[in-house]
Amino acid sequence: MSNILDKIRELHGDDDSQLNVITTDYSKVIVEAPAGYGKTKTLISKIAYDIATNKVKNYEKVLVITFSVNAAYKVKKDVLSQLPLLLDGETVFQNNTLNNKLLVTNYHGFCRRILSKYGYLIHEGLRNLDELIPINNNMRSLDGKILTNQEVDLINLFEESVRKLDHRNIKENKEKYLDIVLEKLIPNNLITYDSILLLTERLFTKYPTTLSFYQKLFPYIVVDEFQDTNLLSWNLLKLLITDKTKILFLGDSLQKIYGFIGAVPNLFDDVAMLYNTEYIHLKRNYRFKDNEKMSLLDKNIRSIAKKYPNPKIEKIATIDLHLYADQHEEAKGIVNIIKSTMLQENASKIALLFRQRSRNLDVIMEILKKEGISFFNGLNLKDDDKKYVEFHEVCLDKFIEFINGKSNLTKKGLMEFFQNISKMFEKPDSDQEALLKLLEVFVRQFPKDILWSQCSFEEKKNAIISFFMSKSLKNYMEHVQENVIVTTVFGAKGLEWDYVIIPDMEKDSFPNYRGMCQKCNYKLSCQLVIDEQNEKDFFDELSVFYVAVTRAKKQNFYTASMKNAYGHNTNISCFLSLPGIQYNCIARKSEVYH
Repeated sequence: MSNILDKIRELHGDDDSQLNVITTDYSKVIVEAPAGYGKTKTLISKIAYDIATNKVKNYEKVLVITFSVNAAYKVKKDVLSQLPLLLDGETVFQNNTLNNKLLVTNYHGFCRRILSKYGYLIHEGLRNLDELIPINNNMRSLDGKILTNQEVDLINLFEESVRKLDHRNIKENKEKYLDIVLEKLIPNNLITYDSILLLTERLFTKYPTTLSFYQKLFPYIVVDEFQDTNLLSWNLLKLLITDKTKILFLGDSLQKIYGFIGAVPNLFDDVAMLYNTEYIHLKRNYRFKDNEKMSLLDKNIRSIAKKYPNPKIEKIATIDLHLYADQHEEAKGIVNIIKSTMLQENASKIALLFRQRSRNLDVIMEILKKEGISFFNGLNLKDDDKKYVEFHEVCLDKFIEFINGKSNLTKKGLMEFFQNISKMFEKPDSDQEALLKLLEVFVRQFPKDILWSQCSFEEKKNAIISFFMSKSLKNYMEHVQENVIVTTVFGAKGLEWDYVIIPDMEKDSFPNYRGMCQKCNYKLSCQLVIDEQNEKDFFDELSVFYVAVTRAKKQNFYTASMKNAYGHNTNISCFLSLPGIQYNCIARKSEVYH
């Protein structure tokens, strides 16, 4: 034990907050883990330490829930790599034994695993779960054929209620929704995304012995990015947790930007009250350890979120703002920033992160094209974008068709699958072109991200099915060939680049019009006043801003213009004048542009 502790301390140095998470004996723990604070490293060491010190019995497993398939396999691969180091290469834990100790997946992957084994108890059709085609976006196509108009309306209403956290409608329609899935969809070889979670919940509720089995099999549950958990996932998780269950929930309440797709608000507080958890904050920012400006800004934004309007500020964070006369000059200035950065560091990746699509954005992209700067257009990579959702549904449908009857999946086979999808889009539009690029990156990179040679056919198949069901292509944006990536803050969540440019730091853009500016009574002066009516909107927009400023590994650039693309006068964003933040204008026109 002392030898293992020495190795853990060697890995984590004098970071007491990380060591506290790893070595705590408290059974239920929440870890507040901001971007760049070593969350993933701590998570991996915690799991490896607990397995190495026999805190997971022979007949037990650790269930690790992540929000992307590639993240799941990275965690698993790193845990399996770290354990031999902690054990001095002892062979007591062979790879097969370790695989049996860990299940790393996402919520839907976990539920699919259970339903494929025991789903037949609630419907025979679930014996062939992998052959069922998920259908969500095209529900209207079933109107008058498989479903009645009223049934289509009920399914759409229920799924919208989940996204909007409408508890009354969820409660009223959940059983009706499931009955439609069981009686109409599954017999026609169809299933919905949400129903996979709900069917697992019904299985556990109707067959408590099955629930008891999984409660005992997984007495240790780890959830990463816990702040993004939606209501259906949370309800399922609560069924699995008993008084004896050891839980470790990691995330960052300030990075909760997926409220629009149903992430439960104040979830950390609810868990702390429900389970009497130990609350540990990681305290050291490693991403910005060599960048005092970015480290200070990170610290001050977190202080603002914690105690606005009187945050605890020790030193003002200064932002260098590139301010231009109009939107065209700002676009030219951004081109200059890109050119000078790429000239200094040729291999660097640069991301332009926008709060939203707008005419301002179109002007910037026009100038980028005019100047011959190649960029990847990832603007529509959002979970609620119709084309993004439909592309994943096509890939999922065709993959299930492609894999049917096979007993093996090779890297060559994965590339063949990509070629089949490519042939379906002979004349792709710009959005489809971006998605095809990401799909190609995925089929090339995914075998490198997982333990491909050690994965069984079933594991590979289920991982890819879960990947498409979870709409995860955007997670491969970091690996695209282009050095310049244009996307939204929502598309960038969980990713990072060397340099990040955040344009349009103006009112109606960041914060955006619908989020805050529309309701503001101080439009002319951009004086920020928070009251009961706009408090939630303010913290939602602050979370988006925080995610944007923490995507860079080396440096952020902030730009703004005094006139928008329509020629209207505008003001600098009130977020650049929050308590503890001030901006310093370092440019007004792009005379250095050429």
